[in-house]
Amino acid sequence: MLFTPPTYFKDNDVITTPQLITNTYGVPNYGEANPACFTIVTFPFLFAVMFGDYGHGSLILALGIFFVLFHDKLQQTPLKVVAPFRYFIFMMGFFSCYIGLIYNEWFAIPYDWFGTCYDTSIAQAESEGAGTYVFGLKKGAGTDYAS
Repeated sequence: MLFTPPTYFKDNDVITTPQLITNTYGVPNYGEANPACFTIVTFPFLFAVMFGDYGHGSLILALGIFFVLFHDKLQQTPLKVVAPFRYFIFMMGFFSCYIGLIYNEWFAIPYDWFGTCYDTSIAQAESEGAGTYVFGLKKGAGTDYAS
């Protein structure tokens, strides 16, 4: 039986949370790359893609900034359990603000901050008038078969 050396990763404040997430799926073997390094950026970014709201993201960002700036005072309160996650919360808020700007969402309300590059006046003109349906399908839709 071959002996494989144990795996040891040096942790710091930034990589602690991604390493916890990575370890839930399994600890990498000796000599393998540590996937927690990729998780530092990809997890908060994919969270933001799912969340994608500038308003709510700014609240998470403000909370993350508060946790990062007042880390020492946070250690003396009951909130010390969230102290290891402060950088992760900060990055999730930052990416949520960024993606929220791309999605044009502010507290689940769509805003057109940057405009559009498409000409929507033609589509709006065609949709106004008889023959449009507010809800549902056109009568007889799907029954016009070419024979």
